[in-house]
Amino acid sequence: MDRKTERAIFLAVLEGKPYYDRLSKKIVESLLEENAKVFTSVVSEVDALENISEVTRTKRQSKFSGDVLGRLYHTHYSTSDDIAQNIELHWGRADLQEDPSHPNSLLRKAIEADLQHADMWSEAGVIAKKIVSGYDERRAKRKISGEWIIYGVHEGLKYYLDLGYHGELIDEVALYDRLYSSCPEFDFCFH
Repeated sequence: MDRKTERAIFLAVLEGKPYYDRLSKKIVESLLEENAKVFTSVVSEVDALENISEVTRTKRQSKFSGDVLGRLYHTHYSTSDDIAQNIELHWGRADLQEDPSHPNSLLRKAIEADLQHADMWSEAGVIAKKIVSGYDERRAKRKISGEWIIYGVHEGLKYYLDLGYHGELIDEVALYDRLYSSCPEFDFCFH
């Protein structure tokens, strides 16, 4: 499918959503520029926020903290591109570092055991399952991370401003300014 056809399909999907009039022009533009997996993930998350579909397995939505972004909210969306990050977030936790079942411990033990080739492949399968179990655990606890859908709440309704990225928190003022200047139709979310 060519990009023009894909964009037309994306727009038709968005226009059919009951919250379409609460999507900023900027977030619609951003979504039309994304690939299908990001588009689908974002729409699924917004559908869940709007109680149109089942709850997803990403982190629960929350309000930004601080004086700059404190009036705005975010929820995560996640694609297959975020699987490795979520596995790393799980196994990188300090409380698991000394766990004898940590994949690093299992790998060290396998190397120190000087296993034969076939046994090493078997142990590699055990370690791989253990690594993936970290993702499964995060998913079951609704701790899957990814990037953000940023929104404001006004008179009890959510107004979707744009997509955001963790790295943007380095400069909260720049993120706020970007959102404020690109979403004039929802300026009431900022006051």
